[in-house]
Amino acid sequence: MNREEVKSYIRQKPNKSILFGTWKFSLQWKNLRYNSKKNKKRPAVVVDSSLIERSERQIGIYLKNQGYYNSKLETEICPKYFLGVKRWETKKATVIYTVLPGNALIIDSLDCMIKQPVIQSLYNLQLSHSKIVKGEILKIENLELERTRISNLLADRGYFKFAENFVRFNVDSSRGKDSTIVITKIKQPGLDSLHNQYYINDIYVNTSFNPYSSNNITTDTVYFKGIKFISKGPSKFKPAPLYRGLFFKSGELYSHEKESQTFRQFANLQMFSFIKIDFKEIVDSNGIHLLNAYILLQPSNRMSISAELMGTYREGFGANGQISFARKNAFGNSEILNFSISGGVENLKQIDDDDFKLGSTIGPRLSLTFPRLFLLPQVTKKIPQSAFPQTTFSTYFNFQQRSRYTRYLTNLSLTYEWNEGKYKKHEISVPDINFSFITKDSKILSQLSTLSPQQKFKFENAISSGIKYSFLFNNQTNKDIKNPIYFTTKGWIVGPSAILADALGWEARDENNAITLANIRYATFFKAQADYRKFFNIRNEQQIAIRSFLGFAIPLDKDGVIPFDQLYFSGGANSVRGWRQRTVGPGSYFEPNDNLDKLGEVKIEASIEYRFPITNIIKGAVFADAGNVWTEEPDTDADNYDPNFAFNRFYKELAVSPGLGLRLDFDFFLFRLDLGVPIKQPYHHSTWKLDPSNTQLNFGVGYPF
Repeated sequence: MNREEVKSYIRQKPNKSILFGTWKFSLQWKNLRYNSKKNKKRPAVVVDSSLIERSERQIGIYLKNQGYYNSKLETEICPKYFLGVKRWETKKATVIYTVLPGNALIIDSLDCMIKQPVIQSLYNLQLSHSKIVKGEILKIENLELERTRISNLLADRGYFKFAENFVRFNVDSSRGKDSTIVITKIKQPGLDSLHNQYYINDIYVNTSFNPYSSNNITTDTVYFKGIKFISKGPSKFKPAPLYRGLFFKSGELYSHEKESQTFRQFANLQMFSFIKIDFKEIVDSNGIHLLNAYILLQPSNRMSISAELMGTYREGFGANGQISFARKNAFGNSEILNFSISGGVENLKQIDDDDFKLGSTIGPRLSLTFPRLFLLPQVTKKIPQSAFPQTTFSTYFNFQQRSRYTRYLTNLSLTYEWNEGKYKKHEISVPDINFSFITKDSKILSQLSTLSPQQKFKFENAISSGIKYSFLFNNQTNKDIKNPIYFTTKGWIVGPSAILADALGWEARDENNAITLANIRYATFFKAQADYRKFFNIRNEQQIAIRSFLGFAIPLDKDGVIPFDQLYFSGGANSVRGWRQRTVGPGSYFEPNDNLDKLGEVKIEASIEYRFPITNIIKGAVFADAGNVWTEEPDTDADNYDPNFAFNRFYKELAVSPGLGLRLDFDFFLFRLDLGVPIKQPYHHSTWKLDPSNTQLNFGVGYPF
């Protein structure tokens, strides 16, 4: 018997509270609007004896459904007194529900009554999956689950017309008050009729169906691998991608599961605004029951435009915007072509004085997604259809202008992705190529000689190419999982071909002994990271969310370093919120006049956040963040700090900041405001001190994790 489920049947609930039931904040918030002159009632929950009686009945029904037929329930209303003194009544009360379940009804034996031998055979083959088991408590919910299981079993074995109401259970408790016999009975559809198995006959895919029109006459038919693709006029969709979405084939037994999978597959294509699967029954000359399948598809709008705008704050206020164009079925093979252009400006502080200068970012992005593994037809055939494999070609160009440098970033990638079950997703990019170029008039170039080799490469031209893999597990979409998990891990192997070419003497080296290609540094490194999140859902929409992140990058060449855009940073709205973005670390580094991005090859972060409702729209949060970044090697020129990672001191160099958050939650959109206060600086190994003067205000859209 589940205690929380019993509590869910109590019809009266106390006012919502936060801090684990210690503070009725929501009630106090509502009472701010209380006005006695307008004769408004305070929104406190008043004890209602009629609702207590209703709760008793509901709990009694629940207990019987759980197999406790001899249960008893006692209720008591206990007044509350201040400091326990009876004459100091507080006009508050606690309602205590005492449940005495008694002995549960146990399943003593099982039997079945099934007239049709074929159905009897199918039932016996799957008996090990039965939801009613000898020796366990007889629960009504298990009988319902068993009815659903049998119905699904037969519906997936060709019994197109079979429904749950054909399954009955006879319960005989005459042997004793605490044990019973359960007999599973499958009724016939009529006195002289049988449950018939149906086979798939012809399959029609209508790619021009209009559910709001009475005229859906088709004029064009294309035959492809035995499937009839019909449309009103020439179809805009080539048949091959749609054929791969069909889970049932002509000549097979009907399966409800395959019908559902087919529906989901066509929905995953994102090509259609309306999807329906109809079946028409026919009987051939031999008396075999057949089904003609009709997949009715209404194409969605091929062209769509979207835009977004977001404010940012780092050293000063800024704004980012993006406009995107998408074209579905771009070349007739159910592809999705996306083009977007994004840009933004930031008010950045100068290194030499307190003046600010605008920094800007702008660039286009282009991608084309296919609903298959491109150039890998044999692999596509071996991957299950339900994995929904797809391929994305993507490229982007980005222009960045800062006070000390101007650079261009370019990426080219071919990415394969597929699902594994409901919650797992794999993604691999082969190849993933990046170019980074600094303009010759950048001020930072004249200061490269003053930087360490690790810092110097961050502002030099670079090329990198390699393989990227990522894995995602996310069961947050399953509402039956109380405490869901989000986990993702990624790995990069960049430049192994350059290492091999260098070993064969095919590559050149520059004055720093780094591998070059066309006089441009060629990055060679291995990088891996993992992000784990756990969500504990508490009563009254309260939640505790925890997150941990670990990432590191290692050069594959002894004289190599990691490219600028592959390094880690800490701080900001989705990181350690007591610091501005890219201002933490590396390690114990501290130089207040240095406004260069603080980057490193190693990153560790952890966060915990308690989330609670204030009103239906306004949500609150209390959080604590910790983290830092470190370099892979020590800085030989440093004499008063350690930027590199070391196991014996990294935990002493974690930046820590608690804080408070406020959210405006409109379901489809969440605006977030977080206030983080530094309490532990990375360069002070043992000093913990709240620093309100450096409080950081963060704006964001969506939850931080």
